[in-house]
Parts: sequence; structure tokens; C-alpha cells
Amino acid sequence: MIIALTAALICAGLGYLVTTAHLVKASVLTIRAAALVREPTESLPAVSILKPLYGTEPGLEENLRSFLVQNYPVYQIVFGLQSAADPALPLVQKLQREYPDRAIEIVVDDTRHGTNGKISNLINMLPKAQHDLLVLADSDIRVDAHYLRVLTNQLSRPGVGAVTCLYRGRAQPGLPSSLGASFINHHFIPQVLLSRYLGSEEGCFGATIALSRQMLSAIDGIESLADILADDHEIGRRVRGLGLSVALAPILVDDVVNEPDWGQLIRHELRWARTIRLANPAGFAASVVTLPVALASLALVLSGGEPWALALFALAFSARIWFQRRIDRLLELASSPWWLVPVRDGLTFAMIITSFLGRRVSWRGAEFQVNRDGSLLVEKDK
Repeated sequence: MIIALTAALICAGLGYLVTTAHLVKASVLTIRAAALVREPTESLPAVSILKPLYGTEPGLEENLRSFLVQNYPVYQIVFGLQSAADPALPLVQKLQREYPDRAIEIVVDDTRHGTNGKISNLINMLPKAQHDLLVLADSDIRVDAHYLRVLTNQLSRPGVGAVTCLYRGRAQPGLPSSLGASFINHHFIPQVLLSRYLGSEEGCFGATIALSRQMLSAIDGIESLADILADDHEIGRRVRGLGLSVALAPILVDDVVNEPDWGQLIRHELRWARTIRLANPAGFAASVVTLPVALASLALVLSGGEPWALALFALAFSARIWFQRRIDRLLELASSPWWLVPVRDGLTFAMIITSFLGRRVSWRGAEFQVNRDGSLLVEKDK
């Protein structure tokens, strides 16, 4: 019975690979078509970008600079730090000097409003935002010059309460970073597109969230998220609770992935896995079907190496390599090595299983317990 179920899951996983490869292609074509359409400058509303920072990372200067060269008439960018000793402070001061014509605010405030450090930072930054349209964007994101135009176009559509977007992983050197980027490109993006295709709008991603100040107030304000780990997911849930949609903008931004060692990678992915598991346990458990190589390895072991199991493993492995290379081409990335497939699928499978064995997460040097409602309880501060 277990062997038959595993074989059925493998076959479903093969169908998943083919289906999502088609969806990624369709999404990329939509993004390319949207890049050819530009809104008249006079119709574009003023925007405040809120950019919370915490330390430096490879590529940070290029990431931040990409937000300062937007092809957009009126916008402001607010950089937020929680300490004057943060090594990112000299960098943003340098950028402020280099772009004197840009409306740049730097907020340094160590006031803590809850257990979520990023949200505390945003709460401190918000009073400096001059405009009613807000864009919240993570520090590891790099965008093209038309990023703001695409977001505001989507947000102006009827029934849209917030806008988010997909991001592709661009790895810094090292195997942990390559695995982190592979998760984004070969697991996250296809799963989001399949979910959207099936009619779900669950995704709302911290890489980019655009919404109005009025909408932020309508969902109880940024202060109400101060103890929530999955703040981006919660924003999306609350917007949808008002009967509005979270639009997926036809734009693809870059996430510069820097996982300096194995410990950092595992802590990061376990935090993500436990967050999603608590938000959507059934859907998260069902995501095991997206790992046909891991399932085929399990079938091979359970069957004692039967020929049919070996054949399924070979089929799953070949299909997964095809899928990986297909996605890399569509996303205009260098092809990932074939041996990354079993390592990545095995790690993802392990994270799914491990996520059900506890609720502890590590974040920014501190340790927390995640409650069933998604709130954080500090166990060990940094």
C-alpha cells in the first residue's frame, strides 16, 4: 500500500513538473509583453519606498542603487536602520551624497515595537514616508528601471488592494547560496504560479508589497504586525479578507542569495518551512508531491531495489533535470549543475519533515517559538 501510494505520488510529481514548466513559460511571456507597455508619466502617482536594512551583504550597494535610478517622475526612498553602528549606514549615506536630486530619508531608531525586528524598523520609518502610495521592499532585491511603473499600474486596477511580485534567485558564490537560489527558482516560483493558476491568491511576498496608506490602515496598520513572523503572508490575508485581491505584477525582480554557510542556509529554510507550515499545514504537506526524485528514492528503498522502482527513479531524475534546465533558460539564468537536483530535492524533503517536529526558529541571531497564530515568542535574544 505504501509503495503504491509513493508510486502514485511520483507520477503526480512528473505531471507537476510538466504543468509548471508551461506556467513559468506563460508567465515569462506575460512579463516580456508588459515590459513593452509604459504608462504616461503624468498619470503616475507619487510613491514612497520603505527599505528596512539590517547589516551588509554581498551586492547590497547594487541592490539599493537599482531603486535610486527608477524611470519614475516622483518618488521617495526611506532607508531604515535600528542602530547607528549598523555597517549599512555608511553605505546609504554614501548613496545619499551620490544622488542629491533624489528624495532620500535615513531613519536610525532602535525603538522596538515587538518581536519582529523588520516590522519594528518599518514602524519607525513610516512617519517619514511623504506619499500615500507605499512600496515595502527587502534589502536583497534588485530591480529594473521600470519596477515602480509596473507596480503602480497594477495597483490602479479595480478590486486590487495590494500588489506583490515574483523574484528569481541569483546566487553568490558557494554551494549553500546555489541551493538557496535553486529553491527559489525551481520550487518557489513554480509553486506560486500553479497556486495562482488554480485560483488561489495566497502569495504575498516581502520582496515587494505595494499598497496605499489607506489600505494599510484598513488592515489595522503596520503596528498590528509587530509580533507576527510571516508579516507578508498576514498582509495578504487581511487584504483578501476585505474582499480585495493581491495582484501578482508582471515583473520579475532579482533576489541576490547569500547563504555564507550550511548553518545559515538550514536555519533560513527551516524558518521559512515552519512559517508556511503553520500558515497552511495541509497545503504545505501536499507540497511533497513536487519532489519526485526524493519520492522515487524512497520507493527504491521501500521496494528493495525492484526494477519498476529503478525505472521510476530514472524517469523522475531525468524529468527533474529537464525541468531544472528548462526553468533556468526561461529565467535567463546559467544552467544549474545536474547533481544539484538530488541535493536540492533531498534538502527540501528534509525541511518539510523537520518543520513538523517543532516550532522553534532562528532569525537575526535570536531564537523564537512560533505560536499557532503565527506570533513570535522570544526564547533567546541576540
